[in-house]
Amino acid sequence: MTEVNELVRYQRELKEEEELIVSMLSKIDEQLHALQVEQLHLANASNAGKQTVPASQDSVGTNAVPMETNVKKELDLEVPNTWQESENDEEEDSN
Repeated sequence: MTEVNELVRYQRELKEEEELIVSMLSKIDEQLHALQVEQLHLANASNAGKQTVPASQDSVGTNAVPMETNVKKELDLEVPNTWQESENDEEEDSN
């Protein structure tokens, strides 16, 4: 029965780690968005100073970072049933 308790504890720890990772990713996404907004403001300020450039030559700067869509993936938190396998191994060892 202690192995079952260990697996439950392990699954709980994994869930806590998942929540921490999701929180960290959320903060990173917020920082990325803020940096992209700042980059846009800087590009607009730079382009405002270059109003003499014809519209046909106006292009996105080479330092522009394309906006990436965030792809959310489900984390697999399934705990393998190794304790059942180990019980079978123990039975085979005793034979």
